[in-house]
Amino acid sequence: MTSARSFRPPPATVAGEPLSSQQIADIRETVELFPADSRHELAQTICEHLQLFTPTGGNRVQTGLAILEELERQGLLTLPAKRLEMQRAPVRPDHSARFDPQPPIDGPLFDLQPLDLVLCEGIEEKRQWAEFVDRYHELGFRRPYGRNLRYFIVDRQGRRTRVSLWDDMQGFAWHEYAS
Repeated sequence: MTSARSFRPPPATVAGEPLSSQQIADIRETVELFPADSRHELAQTICEHLQLFTPTGGNRVQTGLAILEELERQGLLTLPAKRLEMQRAPVRPDHSARFDPQPPIDGPLFDLQPLDLVLCEGIEEKRQWAEFVDRYHELGFRRPYGRNLRYFIVDRQGRRTRVSLWDDMQGFAWHEYAS
């Protein structure tokens, strides 16, 4: 039976290989040099130092975090406290009476032409677009992520009959609303 004093935890490993004493010293120095960095930022730095990259060239952040936490568990370094994740509250657009549902448009498409695709450029137009999506899309409004353009589809009488979103990932997405 081994006593608690003679027990040595296994060293932290990278890809099955134990970290060298120099690598551990470098990691400790990094943590000490950047005490204000988050654990995630430190893991990014450690990945760069140890060349822990994914096949696409990104950092293996989870591996970096595991190394840092293992070294802390072994008492070789002290990490900054975990930060609470700040999550954005879902943004729900205000609904105004001027955009209340209108009677359905009845008739052939020809009677609505020409249709125009109108880019939402100002803050107020983007708010209106968000309100329309929130009112008439089955999932409501969710803030689009990434680069995107928002459009209204307007008939010859100036009625906004549809909304559309262009984003870099999916192209156009058409959303109907009852005008």
